[in-house]
Amino acid sequence: METQLAEQEKTVVGVHLSKRSIRKLLKQMPSRKTVNLNSANAQANTLLYFFATRDIDTDQQRINGVYLDPEDDLWKKGDFPYPNVIYKRGGGGGGKKYKEKYQTFRKQLEDMGTHYLNSKKSYNKWEINECLQTFDEVNRHLPKTEIMSSVETLESWLKNYDTFYLKASKGRRGMQVVRVNKQADGSLKYRHFKRHLRTKRVQSAEELYHNMKKLFGRRQLLIQETIHLLTFKEAIVDMRAEVQRNGKGELEIAALPVRRSQKRSPITTHADSYTFEYFFEQFLDYSQSEIAALREEIEHFLFDVYECVEYLYGQTGEIGIDFALDQNGKLWFIEANSRSAKVSFLNAYDKDTIDQSFVNLLEYAKLLHQQQKQQQLTGV
Repeated sequence: METQLAEQEKTVVGVHLSKRSIRKLLKQMPSRKTVNLNSANAQANTLLYFFATRDIDTDQQRINGVYLDPEDDLWKKGDFPYPNVIYKRGGGGGGKKYKEKYQTFRKQLEDMGTHYLNSKKSYNKWEINECLQTFDEVNRHLPKTEIMSSVETLESWLKNYDTFYLKASKGRRGMQVVRVNKQADGSLKYRHFKRHLRTKRVQSAEELYHNMKKLFGRRQLLIQETIHLLTFKEAIVDMRAEVQRNGKGELEIAALPVRRSQKRSPITTHADSYTFEYFFEQFLDYSQSEIAALREEIEHFLFDVYECVEYLYGQTGEIGIDFALDQNGKLWFIEANSRSAKVSFLNAYDKDTIDQSFVNLLEYAKLLHQQQKQQQLTGV
């Protein structure tokens, strides 16, 4: 455990996890991301610990967190100060039992000027779409999107489109995405992924509307134009960019994994993943100069999207940005993720690239803390 002097000198980074993740840590079963982050801290040298909402003591303003003891390489409980920077990887309010405690904790962090390494709010697809529409650098990359407010909205789209997507304005990992296709006989076939690919058929817009209400519940539902994405052997292809700020506050693309869906799946969740360079060279026969030119175009596009999302939600240390090329080579924005699961990144990229991305995050945390101390000294 660190001494009180170390607490004062080092940037204190608290990683907020679910209680299930904390239990697994104490059973010596850390997730790969937790191991990566902890390993990166050997270079970044912050005071790093992991906690769930129930571990917070709002009276003493201390946290009974979990850390890796370097002496015996075991995950243990320890007493820690409130973080200078918090990294949200799950946890949330901890349910009704801890709701009041969590609200008090958030207010205390706000009073302390604690920074968030990633967004403290989950992103709303409709809010982001509306915001990006106002930026000329980005709006040409947005598919037509509308709130599905009634059966009439569906009927209007069916007059103009043979295929489109329905998706929840909030939802992760493709669990709230449905692709609809109009059939020659007038029926409607839709596909979605829930543990496995599911396909159903309905006879009318009204029947589809009611089925979607059952599937999505009270969530706000969006209807979106289908992009005719790049495909390879009957599988759609898209990309999940891991974009982040480094220790200088500069934007970097940590990785650009390419995802190839399961055959005829409407989404690329649970897909095969490849590094950007490998996929375009080995699968699509791009030359090195073509790959370099495409990457440069993508970088400008991603940085524009990142800064637009920050305009809406505030500055952040990382965003997972889903995007794709269509069959004519045009870039399209799909969605932004405040807490990327990093699955494709971890599956496709080498250890050095992965390690550096976690070092970048912790170095950015140190920068945020340094800026906070400077503001306290100057009163600005």
